[in-house]
Amino acid sequence: MELELPFGWLSAGISDVGRVRSINEDAVSLRPEIGLWAVADGMGGHEAGEIASALVIQALGTVTIPSTLEGFVEAIKVQLENVNTELVLQQGAGKTGTTVVVFLAHGDRCACLWVGDSRLYRLRSDMMHAMTRDHSYVQELVQAGQLSVEDAATHPKANVITRAIGAHESIEIEVGRYDLKEGDRYLLCSDGLYREITEQEIFHHMSKDNCNLLVDTLLELTLDRGARDNVSIVAVDFVGE
Repeated sequence: MELELPFGWLSAGISDVGRVRSINEDAVSLRPEIGLWAVADGMGGHEAGEIASALVIQALGTVTIPSTLEGFVEAIKVQLENVNTELVLQQGAGKTGTTVVVFLAHGDRCACLWVGDSRLYRLRSDMMHAMTRDHSYVQELVQAGQLSVEDAATHPKANVITRAIGAHESIEIEVGRYDLKEGDRYLLCSDGLYREITEQEIFHHMSKDNCNLLVDTLLELTLDRGARDNVSIVAVDFVGE
């Protein structure tokens, strides 16, 4: 099936073990031929987190070119739910797990599916927005008005997530749908990036670097800060035909 697209895109991605960890539990997927990009972050401190993230990326690799955006979203949901079931049956609920953020483009629309605290940012008209909301303990406190955004970053439970693939017998996948515009730039990342780099710094580089330079620069900056966790970055630019 050939898909007629109002946009073309450029993308780049990278995943690194960082300065402290011995194993990279992150994994990324770049499938620009069908309009799919993803970052998965195996849960630190769990058994075989790298296996969980790899299973997600392998499952996303089986998705074929969709006929509609909603069909695309449903196909991704099925794959993520299947991986969740497989992990729970093989390891037991909560024994291993992974976060994931998936970005989809179809025609002049796009969608994001996520579980956990891997993020998607969008740069449009020189303004950057977080398109995802972390599934985390501190985010729940922020939403309840019990904690400020500034204090959330340094909270002792900042790394505690409330949703992950493999953590429970069933998963709740959050989905956002948006219009695409020429000139849009999207950035997917694991928490290894934004734990070391501020959002202002991310915005600074998103505003001026091309895709390849962007991921390389952000990784280098993260490594310079000590890179206490694995770090994965995927950048996607949308351009006219």
